[in-house]
Amino acid sequence: MKRQEFSAQLAAIRKITDIKIKDLCYALNVLQNAIYRLEGGQFNYDTNRMLAYCQCVGIELKIHYAGTDVVIDNYDTLLSTIIDVRKSAGHTQHSIASAIGASQPAIAYTETQKNTLTIDVMLKICDTCGAVITIKRKEVRHVV
Repeated sequence: MKRQEFSAQLAAIRKITDIKIKDLCYALNVLQNAIYRLEGGQFNYDTNRMLAYCQCVGIELKIHYAGTDVVIDNYDTLLSTIIDVRKSAGHTQHSIASAIGASQPAIAYTETQKNTLTIDVMLKICDTCGAVITIKRKEVRHVV
């Protein structure tokens, strides 16, 4: 999946909610153009921002790999899942870096949280390792 496709799926879910852009901007403490750029996939944003957006909009992000489904609800879960995805596919930091066009130190810094995982790196690792990302609106449960 490419960044533009991923971002378009996020935007499509936000558009079917009753969440206004101004309310989302307030909740995320960003300007409107930041939301438009994220939804348009116009830049390689960090996954912390994407996860905050998902939480505000009510989006469930799930990664399926090696017979496992992991619901991503925070950055630590995302990062540990991406590391598990890489390892379960038999990749070292060096081999995954070569496969996605990054450097091994960049992968190492991301995995040790010295750098933030970007959306492009997340998507490339998942694609290269055969992991599938699903994006859907969280089910709203009404208590009667």
